[in-house]
Amino acid sequence: MFSRLDSHVMKTYGPTAVWLFLVISMPVWAQPSPPAGPILAGVPPDGLENARERLRAGDAALQPALAALLEDAREALGAGPFSVTHKSIPAPSGDPHDYTSLGPYWWPDPSKPDGLPYIRKDGERNPESLGPGSDSERLSQLRDAVEALSLAYYFTGEERYAEKAAQLIRAWFIDLATRMNPHLQYSQVTRGHDQGRFIGIIDGARFVGIINAVGLIRSSPSWTAADQAALTEWFDAYLTWLLTSPHGIRENRYFNNHGTHFDVQAAAAARFVGKDDVARAIVESSRYVRIDPHIGPDGRQPHELARTRAVSYSTMNLAGMFRLAMMGDDLGLDLWGYEGADGGSMKDALDFILDLTADPEAYPYKQITPAQPSDLLPLLLMARRVWDSDRYARSLQQLASDPDAKKDRAHLYFASPSAP
Repeated sequence: MFSRLDSHVMKTYGPTAVWLFLVISMPVWAQPSPPAGPILAGVPPDGLENARERLRAGDAALQPALAALLEDAREALGAGPFSVTHKSIPAPSGDPHDYTSLGPYWWPDPSKPDGLPYIRKDGERNPESLGPGSDSERLSQLRDAVEALSLAYYFTGEERYAEKAAQLIRAWFIDLATRMNPHLQYSQVTRGHDQGRFIGIIDGARFVGIINAVGLIRSSPSWTAADQAALTEWFDAYLTWLLTSPHGIRENRYFNNHGTHFDVQAAAAARFVGKDDVARAIVESSRYVRIDPHIGPDGRQPHELARTRAVSYSTMNLAGMFRLAMMGDDLGLDLWGYEGADGGSMKDALDFILDLTADPEAYPYKQITPAQPSDLLPLLLMARRVWDSDRYARSLQQLASDPDAKKDRAHLYFASPSAP
């Protein structure tokens, strides 16, 4: 007898559906053990190693990025701890351990005395969504802090960075008094409408950075086997919730960047808990359920171009696809060379965005906030590694004139063996 999930997975993943469901359902202890080395989701396996070797050799090109990283890491030593139990407004469930956030683009209705129900203004962030009543900003602060700390540990070997990162991760995920329950049922609440929406699952995209941070501190004595086991159990429960809950099923089916980043976090969680077969099925299917319907033959991403921040959302969606492709590299799958039924590919999508950003005044799409050229930096650095095109090198040279771009840690994640 098949459940609602079975039929959904069958449609999404084809003939592997029932087998995939069985693998998802198996407990963590029945799965192959995760590899001892770092599991870095959506990061080339040699990028950081290349950066470390070049820095040891005195390569000046990466010094601005390293200096900025270490400045962030030193600041992060005083950060937190962060916890879902710190919010000023209780979750709709009443359980302080339930993550709760507010829909970012929903505002009080000025025509109503109490402002309810809220109305949507696409692309216009309500500052209330970043306030103390929402866990969203706390999760971003956690992700930013542990990313900086773990990278600083990787490049310097100083234990204080790993120790602090481990402390922050335990507070959010492991410690009984402060841990988050492994679901996003109450994410992106819209006042006057609902108590949490399926599209709020995109908040969990931040978990990928935390998974990568754990990969970088696993060699530290500050991160114990018990910590690893507890976090593995947490992400296994979260993965099951993603793939079986009504919210998760709807987000998985959703168009635009939401569906793409659902795949990113589900595949990253699956890899983290040692369910590589699940991750492989997710990444492989993304060719057909993400690239095919999302990228036109000329590289347009129509679902993103319809938004009020067309360039930003096109870049965000493509960044998710790039992350899936990099996970595919680790899993023996090639997404880089894939072309959809209409001929669209990730390379076409990147070229289309570059055409748009070449003349911001000329493109016929809405972009209510300025598009940041530096958002393209990690995509260009990866594209240069994958595709033989002088265009990406030229675009990177243009960004090199921006002092802030030189400090971007993408230079560390995507470093080539030698300075270009």
